[in-house]
This record gives sequence, structure tokens and C-alpha cells, in this order.
Amino acid sequence: MKETLQGKREAQYQKILKEVPALLHASENMSVPENDAEAAACRYVWGPVLGSFVRWILLWAQGHGIRRLYFLARDGYFMYQAAELFCQAFQIPLACRYVSCSRYSLRLPLLYFNHAEALSYICRKGLHVTPTVILKRAGLSPAQQKSVADRLFPGIGMEERLSDEELLLLQKALSEDAFFLECMDRRSQKEAPLLAGYLRQEGLLDGTPDLMIDSGWLGSMQQTLNQALLQLGRKQPLSGCYWGLYDHPRNIESGEYASYFFSPEKNLKEKVFFNNCLFEAVYTAPHGTTLFYRKEGSYYMPQYGQITKTRVQATERIGGYLLQYIRLFIQEMKKGGLAGQDAKAEHRTLYRLLRLLMTEPSYGEAAAFGRLPFTDDVVDGETDPLAARLTEEEFKRNHVAAKYLASKKGGESVRESAWYAGSAVLYSRCASVHIRQYILLQYLRHLKNGQQFNREEKKQK
Repeated sequence: MKETLQGKREAQYQKILKEVPALLHASENMSVPENDAEAAACRYVWGPVLGSFVRWILLWAQGHGIRRLYFLARDGYFMYQAAELFCQAFQIPLACRYVSCSRYSLRLPLLYFNHAEALSYICRKGLHVTPTVILKRAGLSPAQQKSVADRLFPGIGMEERLSDEELLLLQKALSEDAFFLECMDRRSQKEAPLLAGYLRQEGLLDGTPDLMIDSGWLGSMQQTLNQALLQLGRKQPLSGCYWGLYDHPRNIESGEYASYFFSPEKNLKEKVFFNNCLFEAVYTAPHGTTLFYRKEGSYYMPQYGQITKTRVQATERIGGYLLQYIRLFIQEMKKGGLAGQDAKAEHRTLYRLLRLLMTEPSYGEAAAFGRLPFTDDVVDGETDPLAARLTEEEFKRNHVAAKYLASKKGGESVRESAWYAGSAVLYSRCASVHIRQYILLQYLRHLKNGQQFNREEKKQK
């Protein structure tokens, strides 16, 4: 029975891919295990997505006179490897570099410049924000964390999940605590010259026409990186290319933001049926988050956080499938040239593939990708599965009406899953009902955000 269900799912993907023969032919020529949901998804969805995106990046860069591409860790790991293969195969004169940085490694050295901005970042919302997470974001040592917590967080456990109201209260308390601010500033000032050395070493200050590549979402990495670079003397803001953007900064110092699959002002359905957490969980590196930098002789080295052996193995396994696909896709591209694709058909095909996998996963797909460890925080370890185990009551509290009432009453935040559809398929007998409610919530959220973005854009013109 399982083989039949898996076969039907693969037939669905094959039918969708027929609209873009090059994507389909590369999939058909792959050698992967049979009746394997993970391998099949890489073959028919994740491989085509990666190949199409990287091809677009290279064409965009060539059209804008770019000579160097910076792929940001960790989302850019497989994008970087794929771009290297493309550049070699088509003799594209672009230098590709993998830059080890993260929101944490970039923001920590900048915290002491602007306390208000620093505290807004430190107390930002997330799936599971605790006092420990907040104080880690500020770079405090365990002893310093305990000292601050004992005075400012009485009655709150260090691992207790904080509500939005509690985050605001803690932000105010931290802003008025001299010891906390001194500890934060001291650590920040220590890390600043090491970040500067690493950025110079990677060529981000040598004037070469360059471009950063990342998965996207809000453009905050580009903004923060530019803050650091401009303080170090860079004249031209660094621009970025992304898979998708829900929003991005509008100040001129942030550089240009180009997106492939969806952008803040349009592509509503692409955003509704897309899950950025699943995207990040698949396209990631077999190493931990960049925490800070250290100097060894005259060379600056990134220091990574720890990840489990199981996570490394999963990433390497997925990466093997992805790069196999890229090599075959390149062979298909050589038949008609790098630009020989129907852009609209390609976009439509990728949308249908991702919609099927991300919002209508089979049980096998939900199990394969839902168990991947994930965190949306800047420093916290990947300890929770992507598809959290929710109860039926928690599923119901995520429905539109329940969330609306909770927000009006100022109630506690609802426990969520990073991949809600995966959780519904795995843990609920009413999966289709919960997924429909989730889709409705996404429509309301993205419609509102898109309208707000367009209003703000009009005000600036």
C-alpha cells in the first residue's frame, strides 16, 4: 500500500514537471532509492527548485555587471556548490564564495552602537523565546545570565516560554539595567574587530562589483551586513538576490533587493502556499550556526555552533541528491543554453511543486522532513522537530477564529509548529480541516502585509 501511495505522489510530480522538459529530464535520469519519500522529494521538487533558482541568480548577476557572488551561510551552502558547478560548465566569469555569517555573528559586534536597536533585536519574537534565549542573543556568559535573571526575571524559569507582553516588559527592564548593558557592550566591542577582519579577508571591502545570495524573507541580514560594511568604509551598499522576500528595508543604505519567487508587493498565492522554515531545513549546511570569529595567525576563522551527527548525516544525504540533480540539469541546459527556459512556465511549475509538498504533504514526506531539527532563533540549538507534535486542542487554537479572539483578549501566544501542514498530517485525524484553516490564516496575513508594504512604498514616493 505504501509503495502505491508513494508511486501516486511521484506521478503527480512528474505530471507537473512535464511543462518544463529540462527539469523533468534531469529528474528522470537520477539514480535514487525507490519508494523513498525523502529521495523522491529531492528528485522532483528540491532539485528543480535549486537548479532554477541558481540559474536565475547567475543570469541576474551577469546582466548587472557582477563579478563576485557571496553565498551566506547556512542557507547558501548548496546554492554555492550548485553555482560553482554552473560556472565551471558554462565558463561563467563569476567568482563564488561561501561566507560564514549569521544574524548573531553580525549583530553581536554591532550591539554597542545603538542600544535601542540592539534591545529590539534581542527581545524579538520567535517560536520559543525564553529568558535564556534573550540573554544568549546579547552575548552574555552563563554567569552573567544568572546574575541578570535573578534580579530582572524573578519567578520566571530560564527556559519558560515568554508571551509577547512579557517580552515588552523584559525589554524595558533590560534597557534600564546598567550591569546588563555593560556586559552586552563589553562582549560586543570584543567581537567587532574580529568581524571586521573576517569581512576584509573575504574581499567585501576591496571594491569588486559583488552580490550576496540568501534564501530571503525580510532582508535583515543584508541590512545588518551593510551596517557593518559601511562603518568599515565601504562606499557602495551591498545588494542581494533572494528566493523570496516578504518584506525588506526601504532605506537607500540597504542596497537593492531582488527576489526570484515572491516579493513583498505581489505573488500572494506563492507566499500563502510556501513554508520558509521547511525551505531552510532542507537547504542548510552540515555545520552549525556561525557564532563569532577567531584569529589564527593572520587568518580569521568562523566558529560554528554544534549540531547533531544525525543532522549532519541528513544534510549530507539530501545534498547528495541535490548535487546529482544539478549535474544532470546542467547537461540539459547545455542543449539549449543557460537562458533557454520559459520563465513563466518555470515559475508556474515550481509553485505547483512546492504547494503540493509544503501544504499537502504525504505521510511519508511529513515524516521524512518533519523530523528534521529546526529553530527559528539566532543562537538556540536545533532541538525541536520541524513538524511539532501538537494536540488536537492546540490545532484548534491555531484556527482563524481562535487566534482572532485570543489577540482581542490579549491571551497567551498560541503554540505553533514551524511546518504546520507536516504536523497536521502526522498528528491529527482532521489534517485537511486544520490545513484549510492554516491556509486561510496565511491568506489574511500576507494580504494584510502586502497592502501595508504598498502603502508605505507610496508614502516614500
